[in-house]
Amino acid sequence: GEDPLYGSPYGDYFTDEYSAFWVRDLPLLNAMGANSVRTYAWNTTRDHSEFLDMAHANNIKVTITYFLGSTLQTPIASKEDMERVAQNFGRQVAYRTTSF
Repeated sequence: GEDPLYGSPYGDYFTDEYSAFWVRDLPLLNAMGANSVRTYAWNTTRDHSEFLDMAHANNIKVTITYFLGSTLQTPIASKEDMERVAQNFGRQVAYRTTSF
């Protein structure tokens, strides 16, 4: 088959459109005793709140891969560049962190 990372949704199956996968799988992972999952592809412009809520409801922690890009895509040549990257990262990981 085709590599899911090179076509839409580019490996990000953690949005509402693909909920059938994780609605089925997260309770099974919990029943098996798993307590964490790591994502590979995570489109930072999409809403993942339902997936995160369901993972939390199943006592599963989610480790999200934060892709910075190459040095050409995300150059960090100054303190301002570093602050911009840090702010972007902070916006993406700020999802209800206080409730966990």
